[in-house]
Amino acid sequence: MNVRRRHMRRHTMNGRWSMAAVVAATTGAQALAGPLNPPAGPIAPTHKTLTEVEPRIAVSADNTPGDADSVFKITQSGSYYLLGDVVGERLKFGIEITAPNVTLDLNGFTLQGVVGSFSGVVVNAP
Repeated sequence: MNVRRRHMRRHTMNGRWSMAAVVAATTGAQALAGPLNPPAGPIAPTHKTLTEVEPRIAVSADNTPGDADSVFKITQSGSYYLLGDVVGERLKFGIEITAPNVTLDLNGFTLQGVVGSFSGVVVNAP
């Protein structure tokens, strides 16, 4: 057999193996995918909500209203998180914490001071 024919035969065999691999992979993926029909019965949640798993309170004017000393004031123990940046006010703290056992998650937001504002967070808990 001459060299050219051997090369053509090898090239054809490689193409056949490639095609066989593609067919096998496609068939295998379809076999492992499972049925497309949903189970019978009504669709309902099966897990606890995030609030049930980790109850947290948003730092806001409704939940943690400030006073003459602070923009926001946390007076109850618990886990709190920011909904956005907190901008300070003149002669006020950003967030004042007066309760024990408080966790505060800034969620990547910032506490921005202004001229004449006090600390971003002050803790006066017993």
